[in-house]
Amino acid sequence: MHFPDKASMGIYFDKPSENEFYIRCIGYNDFNYVKPIEHFRVQRFYTLHIVLEGSGTVKVKDKVYKAKAGDMFFIPPEVNLCYYPDKDNLWKYVWFELLGELPLVY
Repeated sequence: MHFPDKASMGIYFDKPSENEFYIRCIGYNDFNYVKPIEHFRVQRFYTLHIVLEGSGTVKVKDKVYKAKAGDMFFIPPEVNLCYYPDKDNLWKYVWFELLGELPLVY
């Protein structure tokens, strides 16, 4: 997958009438151009990331994981989280912001 001249982009969708499950936003980040956030934070939504290239570290609560090209990682809302690329193998990934009541079921 190649996004020429795009370091970061997002596509936002209107909220549907039903709250069970929906994709609020889809995005892409290329960390050759985007500065990573390397401190813990909390988000109010679910995210699913698919790593296209490179590798990195994902920290959720007190667990630490490694992710590489071909891997996916899912972040639930309201947890301490931190994820960033390896400095010698910067990642590119697509992500989906999910809202609603049922993302964990799927």
